[in-house]
Amino acid sequence: AVRNFSYEGDAMVGPGPVYYHLNKAPLLANRTLSRVDMEIKEGRWVPDMQSLETACAHPNSKMIVLCI
Repeated sequence: AVRNFSYEGDAMVGPGPVYYHLNKAPLLANRTLSRVDMEIKEGRWVPDMQSLETACAHPNSKMIVLCI
């Protein structure tokens, strides 16, 4: 998906913690990865919304890599 829906040099946004391969995929495809840390709130993992918004607003950010 990373190679098909983005170009070399694009940035991917990756909330974490996630499976290791989801962090590695953008790097293997010559993309950068902007990690957005998540924290447990009320028993659920949730992203830091300010960090997520900032990462997504970057002009090179083209995709969010998620595991659901």
